[in-house]
Amino acid sequence: NILHLWYCLTMERKVLLVSSQHSILTVCSEILCSLLYPMKWSHLYVPMLPKFLCPMLDAPVPYLCGVTRDNWMTCQQFVSDETIVVDLDRNSLMFGQQTMELPPVPGKKWSKLHASLHEIAGHLFWKARGMDSEYQDFLQNKITESAFREVVKRKGGKRWREKLGTLDQAFCLQHTPDSEHLNATVDDQEQNQWDRLQEAFLRFFVAVLKDYRKFIHVPDSSQLNSLVPGSSDWIEWSKKHYFDREGFVDSQKPEYCSYLSELCSTQQFDDFITKRLYS
Repeated sequence: NILHLWYCLTMERKVLLVSSQHSILTVCSEILCSLLYPMKWSHLYVPMLPKFLCPMLDAPVPYLCGVTRDNWMTCQQFVSDETIVVDLDRNSLMFGQQTMELPPVPGKKWSKLHASLHEIAGHLFWKARGMDSEYQDFLQNKITESAFREVVKRKGGKRWREKLGTLDQAFCLQHTPDSEHLNATVDDQEQNQWDRLQEAFLRFFVAVLKDYRKFIHVPDSSQLNSLVPGSSDWIEWSKKHYFDREGFVDSQKPEYCSYLSELCSTQQFDDFITKRLYS
């Protein structure tokens, strides 16, 4: 589900996150945006949408927004049929009836990303449900798959519901200047795990976009000093700044073309290229 959601964001679809806890909405929204690096979400972004702004969900633009479960009933009437609704509490994605079809993913690259995500963070889903030890036993073949599923039904869901029903941690994220928490250091293993996770998504982009610089055309900057801004010569010189999108897509493997064609049409990719054209 994380991969599908991330993929929808790279294609700039409308995404709405729903959770009973404010902290889950804000943290998940920020993490999803960080996984888009080296690109950046360029559209409407409101991790916690207040009730009076719910009509914004019918806007004809891509967005990444979050609403609390208390406001969900009010928001539903404004959610368009193109929106992908993500229930973070129940680990589910619901695609709207008119959600634009996503292009096929690059097979081998996608499989590598899936494997990396499973290796680095696969245990976190079960850890949040108090089942880390059982999951490790399953990986080490100490218990069978059927036995593991039985434990999940009996224990996992109940523990997660208890966590959702406890005090929301949204207002514990900031500390007073004299708080001892400010001196706490991040566990090296946890930081390394997060770095590896970000690198896995970055490697995917590097693999599919590795030749893009060959198709960036930048004119000779030495001519700029002799040109008058706004003149026909200056305009012609400016037009020579461009990215050959069609040439780039055509140069890739056939199974990548559909995905890259749509990716290169997004606003976030355009911003990414523009920075490199004029930096």
